[in-house]
Amino acid sequence: MIAACIYSGSDTKVVLNSVKFEPKKSKLMQEVNKLVIEIFIWQLIIAMVCSLFNTILENSYPEFTKHIPKANFWIMMMTWWLLMTYFIPISLMVTMEMVKLFQGAVLGRDQRGWSDLYQCFTSANNTSVNENLGQIKFVFTDKTGTLTKNNMLFRNIICGGELYGA
Repeated sequence: MIAACIYSGSDTKVVLNSVKFEPKKSKLMQEVNKLVIEIFIWQLIIAMVCSLFNTILENSYPEFTKHIPKANFWIMMMTWWLLMTYFIPISLMVTMEMVKLFQGAVLGRDQRGWSDLYQCFTSANNTSVNENLGQIKFVFTDKTGTLTKNNMLFRNIICGGELYGA
């Protein structure tokens, strides 16, 4: 008995298509994330500067600060950090998610989204669907439909000189 195995190991479609992809993020969320990181860095810089000025003033005017215990630079920096926690508005993220939820609801009620084939309206299954709609750059297609329907059909096999499945 002779058998041949073609496209096995690293040549299979499963292995070739198992590439790790970056998670898709909308340009809006990428920009918001960059701004939040930038605000975080500025908050750190301002807290350090304020702590430094606090230490300088404590040492320069001991007659005014003699009734206040001297603070460590890092403890003072954390105090200033906590005072400036409102620089990064968490409510901004919540508001953006609520707007996306509202836009998804509007998208689901749009009369132009009616499908005669499925007899239903468009449905937004997650809140980022409205952002993802604008990110489509290329649509690949071919005549055979292998990109949309990739079925492997058993045709035949020859075992012991006998043909099966034909």
